[in-house]
Amino acid sequence: MRLEFTVNLELENNLNLMQLIPEKFHNSPVLKDYVPIFSQTVADWLIDIKELLDILDPNTVRFEYLRYIAHILGLEFVTADASLEDSIRREIVGAVDWYKLKGTYGALTLLAKLINYEANLWDLYTNDYEAFSIADWWTGDEDENPPGFDSSYYKSPHFYFEVLLDKVFSRDESGADEPYYLWEFGQFDELERYIELLRPVNTVPHYRLKQVIDFNDGDIDIIVVSSSSYYGSGDEVIVVTWDGGVACLYIDWESGIYFDEGNTYGRNPKFDGTYNFNQYSSSMLENLTSYSIGIGNRKTSVEDMQTELLEIPFTLETPVFTESVASYTKIDGESRGALYVYKYYNSLGTLIAEGLDFEDRFQFDLILPATTTDYSLTEGAIYINSAVAIGFLFYPIEKDAEVEQVFSFSLSKTLLSLSAISGD
Repeated sequence: MRLEFTVNLELENNLNLMQLIPEKFHNSPVLKDYVPIFSQTVADWLIDIKELLDILDPNTVRFEYLRYIAHILGLEFVTADASLEDSIRREIVGAVDWYKLKGTYGALTLLAKLINYEANLWDLYTNDYEAFSIADWWTGDEDENPPGFDSSYYKSPHFYFEVLLDKVFSRDESGADEPYYLWEFGQFDELERYIELLRPVNTVPHYRLKQVIDFNDGDIDIIVVSSSSYYGSGDEVIVVTWDGGVACLYIDWESGIYFDEGNTYGRNPKFDGTYNFNQYSSSMLENLTSYSIGIGNRKTSVEDMQTELLEIPFTLETPVFTESVASYTKIDGESRGALYVYKYYNSLGTLIAEGLDFEDRFQFDLILPATTTDYSLTEGAIYINSAVAIGFLFYPIEKDAEVEQVFSFSLSKTLLSLSAISGD
């Protein structure tokens, strides 16, 4: 005789196998002592058996087994703090895709996402292997170049890995003099190590940080300065704030700093609403004369930064980088999706800034090169002649010597032209 039955066992620690034994034996002292112990043992076995299935899934396996899965895959954790469970699970889940992409730009993009950074990758083109121009990754037929690059240019093995500074970090220690920062010394070290493992063969990565200061986005205010010997009474300061800092666009009627052609009737024509921002040749892109970046005016809140910037005239406390425009070129901007691209050079012929003129806005990037010294940057100013056109303060960006730094400003032609009108 053969008996067939089905038992549904809940995989819990309170498993009771006594229910499988005929009731007439339930009063047996031996079984009463033995069955509970055996039930617990079987429950542990069943849970382990279930977890043998779960162990193949990094989303469900217990935390203590995650490192074994990583070892089987040959995975080294990118996350600086490899004790963070969410980060470890995310890296293991992405490991297979990562290996498929290894040796491509896609692997570097995935790397950035795994460690919660936003990053740009730029190809570098040249025609003399001295001056390089950035371009989006592009493919074409042999002897073809991206739009805007003539046949004398070729793609170099160099590329930029550019991290966007879109997060504010807090220091772990309590009572720190500067509790917030945008980047700290050595933060690139772990990233560089993994890029070396993943980068395309025979390529040379260059690292840089990019802080975007967008006068089209964020919190924009127009503040009237009612008393100042530097600006005429009642002139405007356009203020934009973001999580990591504050920037001010100053309008100085007295010394003629403005960014729109316009007529000169009364107070407001420099932003008169009739003409678009940056429409004519006397616009900012063709009048930028110099910029400075410094390590002074160190503030612990965005509110304190704004207060300092509205103490007019704003001055840099401790400038460490100062570049003057000796010449610029204006070229077709098709390769960058723009009308024109401006490239600004110092007296040594070094590229120090780049401007992009779009239909609706213009953008200009201040470029701080790799140096021999580390700097903790906190302040900056852009000048037209000797007067500050834009001043900006931000939480510390601790720039390692070998890393480049870019400050990228974006200003809407129409928005600022119309919004700055305050009347005659």
